[in-house]
Amino acid sequence: PLEEVRQAAVIPSILASIYQIMNGLVFIGEGVMVGCGNFFQLSLSTVIATIAALVSLNTLPKMFGLTGVWLSFGVFNSFRLAGVWLHQTKNGPLSEKALAQ
Repeated sequence: PLEEVRQAAVIPSILASIYQIMNGLVFIGEGVMVGCGNFFQLSLSTVIATIAALVSLNTLPKMFGLTGVWLSFGVFNSFRLAGVWLHQTKNGPLSEKALAQ
């Protein structure tokens, strides 16, 4: 491979490795949401995450190139993780409200 290609892939490959940890948490959390039947909250958080990803895809690649695309993927999954966190802490089976019942 060309040296320029290898250099351009360094940071995106590091980001992809880091995102695997986040993705694992997201997939587990979204599976819990499906199991609990909270489809509306899951779809709402996915729509919000998609909007955030589209906004970041319009801005970050212009500033950071290929790395900006991977950063946008991180934005998408960060918003999905936030949706999972809200579900777990506010109205999921492990929320204080559910545990108090």
